[in-house]
Amino acid sequence: MIDTILRVPVFSRLLVGVVIGAVFGALTSLVNNVPGMLGEVGQAHSEDSAATWAAIFISLILDSGWAWAALAFVLGCLTGTAVRPVKAAIAGAAAGAAGLLIATVAYYATDLLFGIDAYWRTVGYWLVRAVVFGLLLGIAGALARRRGAVGFLAALTVPVGAAMNMVVFPLRSGLPGESSAAGWAQATVWVAAASGAAVAILRLLTWARRTLRSKATLPCEHLPEFADRHLNARPATARIHGPLGSACCSRRRVSSRRWAVSLSTGLRRRP
Repeated sequence: MIDTILRVPVFSRLLVGVVIGAVFGALTSLVNNVPGMLGEVGQAHSEDSAATWAAIFISLILDSGWAWAALAFVLGCLTGTAVRPVKAAIAGAAAGAAGLLIATVAYYATDLLFGIDAYWRTVGYWLVRAVVFGLLLGIAGALARRRGAVGFLAALTVPVGAAMNMVVFPLRSGLPGESSAAGWAQATVWVAAASGAAVAILRLLTWARRTLRSKATLPCEHLPEFADRHLNARPATARIHGPLGSACCSRRRVSSRRWAVSLSTGLRRRP
């Protein structure tokens, strides 16, 4: 699915990001209202049905700040695929801001369908934050596609943000009668954050290993070509014509080639 999205033009990917944002916002509001739809509000969580337990679990994950930040980050990563960093950053910023903006509108619009009033001051507050943080997180998502230290630091945006979210605003409060879904949701976020950081570190180490390997093997790969080009060169006045000259030139070329190959092999085996 990701490969299919990356093949379409940037404008089409922006539209896909808008659709993803709308679905994300509407789904977050929907799972928040599932207990009310089932009439299981105000009862002990020990009496919750499986549907309510699953809704609480998903709601605690989707309705967290790190999840909304991850939305803008992912949209920026999927859209900011241009070769030039500036164009990639612009596309990523536009996708992140648009996705968060539409997600916020879809969230409050779905709340209205369930009879929950949305105050314009509150909606405006979150819309402004969606644009500001959407731009920054979209740029971070576009930078995460790059290799090296820049891409590594950008890729840590979501894992570090999720970990900080769990430390500052933990999902599990520890109060009596709390749903067990809170503990499972918090554990899931911690596992996801650790997995994301591990993937970023593994990607950095793979890039570093390939870079060092290419630098170590590049001169050896060109030694035979260097030998043919330079060791066989001779002044024009020293050319020998006839069968004897051809045999001498051929023998000299073979010997230089063997020297280059043996030298390159020795360099590769050298610790």
